Amino acid sequence: LQSGLASAERVFEFLDADEEAPDRAPARSRPTPRGRVALERVSFRYRPDQPLITDFSLAVGPGQTVAIVGPTGAGKTTVVNLLMRFYEIDGGRILLDGTDVRDLTRDEVRGQFGMVLQDTWLFAGTIR
Repeated sequence: LQSGLASAERVFEFLDADEEAPDRAPARSRPTPRGRVALERVSFRYRPDQPLITDFSLAVGPGQTVAIVGPTGAGKTTVVNLLMRFYEIDGGRILLDGTDVRDLTRDEVRGQFGMVLQDTWLFAGTIR
């Protein structure tokens, strides 16, 4: 019963979620990606009275590997969600190969990334 209630709560949260704002017009097509990602002075908050990310900058070149580490609640997953435009930033810019992600469609932005969620699932049994 408790599991069912938790599942129902997640469904209702999804149904109550705000719709994404439309892409900027005109969103332009993007050439073949080179792989440079830059966050320039990015700021973000979930609630108006609580800043979460303030003046955050990061540049990652093509082929470069970067690890973002920190304690729970530090904003690691939020940075990835901002990069993929699941949320819109409050300030600064996020650039893919020099193009502001707000000038691209969400499909174009999200098509450039693979995402592995942090939730883990453990099943009883064996793999055969």
